[in-house]
Amino acid sequence: MGAATEASQLDGRRVVVQLRAGADEETGGAFTLKRLKIAKLDENGAAREVSLAPDNRTFRARTLSDAEADVRIVAELLEVLR
Repeated sequence: MGAATEASQLDGRRVVVQLRAGADEETGGAFTLKRLKIAKLDENGAAREVSLAPDNRTFRARTLSDAEADVRIVAELLEVLR
């Protein structure tokens, strides 16, 4: 998941993540746009468990443990242009 400071800075923000452990079960893709929530930190401040929550309430949040092995943050969504 990267450095602990990166994860803490992105907590609560919308991010594009690469799912290393497999595809998103809802879309079948290896990349997804979700809101990142840190659920657990280890003693060094690194994310040990994260929740990837969609803004669309018809989809469910996905909780991943040992986040460093499962997820790589690719980008942060800053703005939607219309």
